Amino acid sequence: MSEKKQLTRIILTNTKRVGEDYLKSLEFRNNGNYDRKPNYVILKNGKVINTLKVGSSTNFFDEKKFNKNSIIICLENLGWVTKNTLSTTYSNWLGSKIEKVHERKWRDKFFWDVYTDEQMETLVNLCLEICEEHKIDKKFIGHNTLLPNIEKFSGIISRSNFSGQETDVSPSFNFAYLLENFDYE
Repeated sequence: MSEKKQLTRIILTNTKRVGEDYLKSLEFRNNGNYDRKPNYVILKNGKVINTLKVGSSTNFFDEKKFNKNSIIICLENLGWVTKNTLSTTYSNWLGSKIEKVHERKWRDKFFWDVYTDEQMETLVNLCLEICEEHKIDKKFIGHNTLLPNIEKFSGIISRSNFSGQETDVSPSFNFAYLLENFDYE
């Protein structure tokens, strides 16, 4: 009988594309054998898509130590965007357009897609449910900057806590909302 692995953290990431396109890419990449799937995707409307059974192996991160004992939640978000000249729109690397952005210089980028209130509400509820079910510490890192030895942290973190190169979750992520609505023990 195989031993059930102990889950210790939730890692927040972005889709970096429109949610439906991201989900299709997971389904069809590598002829359906793509192994870099998150456990959950939260769309902008707050809908949760379970893409991988919790506890199943994933190679979401290149370094295995980041995948071990983690549940990955991917938020539909374009990430950093650029302003389209002669227009009021902004686009990501795939040309997906948005009009509302968060403006803040971070990691050499200036404009960021925003997370919706529906996503934030759903994220809090999903994190509370996962923490309760898997006995993950109900705490989180309240920022998106690199931290040494983050792989030892038990609780909720973002991909940008692992690397000074990653840009998710972005500066538009509302850490204050998480703090105000997360049920700390």
